[in-house]
Amino acid sequence: MRYTRTKIEIVCDILLFIKSEEDGAKSTHILYKTNLSPELLKKYLSMMICDELIKKVERDNKIIYKITKKGFEFLKKLKEIDKMTHIIEVLPHNRVKLLTK
Repeated sequence: MRYTRTKIEIVCDILLFIKSEEDGAKSTHILYKTNLSPELLKKYLSMMICDELIKKVERDNKIIYKITKKGFEFLKKLKEIDKMTHIIEVLPHNRVKLLTK
């Protein structure tokens, strides 16, 4: 049976990858790491920019994405929710481990 990620899991995957890249992440690297189609990635990046979870920065004529303070707060809140309840699994355990780093 095929597993479909939820929106929150996709946003979390994108944020965690961008967070792991100290100098920011290129969209192609995000695309490969998160295993999204180009159309879906574009949709999520736009949504996350509008929500101020990430920001788009031009450096050396290249576009990179960086996590914002609000993005860090979002990840922190997800971790807190995950600690509070075992009724729903907000984040799969592999993502929770990444949040603690």
